[in-house]
Parts: sequence; structure tokens; C-alpha cells
Amino acid sequence: MDLLITWAMYTAALAVVAALVPGFEIKGGLKGHIIVAALFGLLNWALGWFLTAVLTLATLGLFWLLGIVAHTIVMAIVLLITDKFSDSLRIRSFWIAWVSAAIISVSVGLLERVIR
Repeated sequence: MDLLITWAMYTAALAVVAALVPGFEIKGGLKGHIIVAALFGLLNWALGWFLTAVLTLATLGLFWLLGIVAHTIVMAIVLLITDKFSDSLRIRSFWIAWVSAAIISVSVGLLERVIR
């Protein structure tokens, strides 16, 4: 059940980002949003920890010390990877992905506080 709630929260957060951020587009209506949320969630789960570990090692721990900034950078990279694997998602640049990742983090955080 938690997986479905998390999936719904990411779907809602992606819809917010698509409505607010120019250069971040999701095609296909609700179905497109659900597919992008599922793919993003899967890639974030599978690659998020790996990217964090690699970037932490590459920066000799500095990346880990950056906390929330590091988290949004990893999410932005995962969003760009999701863009490459999905026909429904289009992100114009890394900066748009980074702003989108920050909005997703805040949106999901707020939704978690309301729902749980």
C-alpha cells in the first residue's frame, strides 16, 4: 500500500512541476504522468543511491556534506535519465531538471506530512 501512495504522490508532484516549470513537459495526460512517475521512481530507487555514492567518493565526501543540494542534484540527474527512457517526458536542460527536482522534493515532502 505504501508503494501505491508514494507512486500517487510522485504523480501529483510531477503534475505540479509540469504545470509550473516551462521546459518540463509530460505528454499523454494522466497515463503519461503515471508512467513517468513509475519510471522515475524505479530509476530513483535503482540509481539514486549509486549516484550519491559515486559523487560522494569523487568529491571526497564534500557532496555528502551538501545535503539537500546533493539530493536535488541526484534527483535532477535521475529526471534526465528518465527523460531519455520515456517518450512522455521532455526536459530542456539540467537547470530545468534541477529546479524540477527541488519542487518535487518539496511537493512530496508536504504530501507526506498531510497523508501520513
